[in-house]
Amino acid sequence: MFISPIENRFKDYIAIPKSNGYQALHTSLLALNAFPIEVQIQTRNMAEIANFGIAAHWQYKTDDKKRGSELRASRWLLGLADLQKKTNDPSEFAQSIKTDLSSDEVFLFSPKGDIYALRRGSTPIDFAYEVHTDLGDTIIGCKVNRSEVPLNIELESGQTVEIITSKKEPYLDPSWLNYVATSKARSAIRSRLRKQKASDARKAGKVMLETELKRAGSSLKEYRGNSLKKILDSIGVTSLNKLLTDLGLGKRTGSIIAERFYSGLQIREGIKEPKPVLILDNKIESVTVRFAKCCFPVYGDEVVAHSDTERGMVIHNQKCKQVKPFLNKDPRYMPAIWGENKKEHSYKVKIDVNTEDKVGVLSDLGSVFAKSGINIGSVNTKTIDKRFAGFEIQIEVKNKEELKSIMQKVRSLKFTTSCKRNINDK
Repeated sequence: MFISPIENRFKDYIAIPKSNGYQALHTSLLALNAFPIEVQIQTRNMAEIANFGIAAHWQYKTDDKKRGSELRASRWLLGLADLQKKTNDPSEFAQSIKTDLSSDEVFLFSPKGDIYALRRGSTPIDFAYEVHTDLGDTIIGCKVNRSEVPLNIELESGQTVEIITSKKEPYLDPSWLNYVATSKARSAIRSRLRKQKASDARKAGKVMLETELKRAGSSLKEYRGNSLKKILDSIGVTSLNKLLTDLGLGKRTGSIIAERFYSGLQIREGIKEPKPVLILDNKIESVTVRFAKCCFPVYGDEVVAHSDTERGMVIHNQKCKQVKPFLNKDPRYMPAIWGENKKEHSYKVKIDVNTEDKVGVLSDLGSVFAKSGINIGSVNTKTIDKRFAGFEIQIEVKNKEELKSIMQKVRSLKFTTSCKRNINDK
């Protein structure tokens, strides 16, 4: 068979066998204003190969990019059906699925029945970004086969995945990069993290500058129009947002920048000690704060706010050895006080408990926390000697008073030799 062009008036191509006889027939058909047609005869086996084989026509004739996934999924399902027909023993069938049908892909269903093919090891986060970037950017939870599951669970072929989203784009946890297997999800997450880092830095920079200006009884609101522009020009930045971002990222020093602002309004005299920033519902001036994992501060502690380059505003216990050397020396470390929360919050805290090393101790400790309504996040054990054992327990409490209460209950147990809080002060 070969494809030969017909006269220009047809502007088309027709398949004609290469022979003098058929060429004569071709000339005759043109004279009669007719045209030849091609007829294909297929057996059932040929039809199956055409529809589901590696060169299936419908795969490349459609513009729908999802059809490739559906083709591979159809072949996978046909393989299952064929395997079931050949296997009488259910356990043998199950074992064959594990060994013979393993692949580098998993085939997943949306609640509407759409099929998606992802790399093996993919999680609900990968699935969300595969469906649509906006879905991945707003994911807060997931259901697999109608049951809620963690976002870091590895998905398996045949599962139906339903993504739970938020109306607003939630704060992105950088640890998500450890949970994804596809490059599409990884690149989207990194892009969000860059934008989020700049946003957090800008908010943190604003808090830093406002704190410095308050020392002279001034406020950022007082700088407008030409006066603000002159100050920004003298600093060498094009906008206030750029300046605040640089401050939050640690590229500029808050006290030096504040001096330029003081000069702009000529208010450098009478500078006082900075007033503490207010922590209200775990925010400082609408900027969400994080609580340092080195010292685990809780509501009611004496605390310090640190404008961290990578993490934004971080709250430390005032006694934490990580912040002590910088207090009253570095403008990024600001005194902070707790405001009255409008809603209840939980705070993680670590306590070190030493007990007699005997059977049932850990169970009795867990019972004390459970009866008090205290959630245990983690427990690390260590053997001190033949008679005593130690436990590092991470729990969640509402405030400092609740922490004192539960520690007193632990100390009252007969087998407890000591119970103290770990605030990283040594």
